[in-house]
Amino acid sequence: MAVKVTLPDGSVREYPDGSNALNVAESISKGLAKVVVGARVNGEVWDFHRALPAACSVVLLKEDQPEGLEVIRHSAAHIMAGAVKRIYGDTGKFGSGPSVEDGFYYDMEFPEGVKISEDDLGRIEAECRKIIEADYPFVRKDLPKDEVLKFMRESGQGYKVLTIEQNIKEATASTYSDGDFTDLCEGPHVPSTGRVRAIKLTKVTGAYWKGDQNNRMLTRLY
Repeated sequence: MAVKVTLPDGSVREYPDGSNALNVAESISKGLAKVVVGARVNGEVWDFHRALPAACSVVLLKEDQPEGLEVIRHSAAHIMAGAVKRIYGDTGKFGSGPSVEDGFYYDMEFPEGVKISEDDLGRIEAECRKIIEADYPFVRKDLPKDEVLKFMRESGQGYKVLTIEQNIKEATASTYSDGDFTDLCEGPHVPSTGRVRAIKLTKVTGAYWKGDQNNRMLTRLY
């Protein structure tokens, strides 16, 4: 079955079943594919990991466009979380890590006795650079929700368990992996960690889980 893609100029192109937005970009120009980080598919921002529906409109998003920058920043948050896991081990717990207007952050619960200050940001940044230089592909998996829930429980990721139980109503949940790090995430993410290029960590603050002062205070890395 062919995938029929309508481009912004109104032209319609056909691609093999299972094609994604990167295939569309490559068919137009190899140079374009190098600066495109995602696409707006039927009005929704997708990354290159998702197969396109049988009929869709596709607007390719470049690095310097606001929506493209948002994809990069969200990917940077994922990379930072992976760097923290490498340094502090499996005992840390991850809350949420969205992109925001001027960058990104990730809320985390560090192991007992570990207090993060701005003096630690350089070490985390250095680990981020290693992940970027390795250029790991971001790999998306859409799995049965119960399977992802089991994985997060066994990994000790209680906040991810709560997120799945409270927020995900579908039968499946998506994870993204790069290198040795896997996170519950809807995406979108860039094709590989090298596309992020650089990360600068700026500050450390406290933040209540879900913004509720009745919940535990987490560490927020910007």
